[in-house]
Amino acid sequence: MGKNRGFTLIELMVTIAVLAIIASIAAPSFSEMMSNRQLLSVTRVMSESLNEARGRAAVMKATVVVCPNKKSDDSEFTKKNCVDNTISGADSNKYILQNRVILVQVPKKVKVSSSDLGVVFTPTGAIQAKKTFTFCINGNSQSVEVSMLGALNQTKGTC
Repeated sequence: MGKNRGFTLIELMVTIAVLAIIASIAAPSFSEMMSNRQLLSVTRVMSESLNEARGRAAVMKATVVVCPNKKSDDSEFTKKNCVDNTISGADSNKYILQNRVILVQVPKKVKVSSSDLGVVFTPTGAIQAKKTFTFCINGNSQSVEVSMLGALNQTKGTC
């Protein structure tokens, strides 16, 4: 008779138990890493959108508005809300049809903790006052600050 090769049931169960213990140790750090990636992603998208809006305003020689898709209370914020709340007396439909409104998609888990509802770029690519958008998830925050000339600055912090 030949020699049987293979694993016993006990050896397989011990191996699976060890893998389960290692996975349970790694899971919290993996979830934190995913949260941080979401935070960095939304900050990057906001920065790109602000740069795009600044360039679009200068090229079109027209006002362009950028807003996140939700407010600090997690209520939905549409393109129409964006124009109505940032430019008094403006025809929001005209802005939307002329592609002069950029709405930044913020994931559900990420909280917007900013008093600024949006940024209005003038036809020269500047803004009237410095604006800051802060995004939070799991106690970590990332802020995007827009200077009056349209320059961006990103900072990390806590919520």
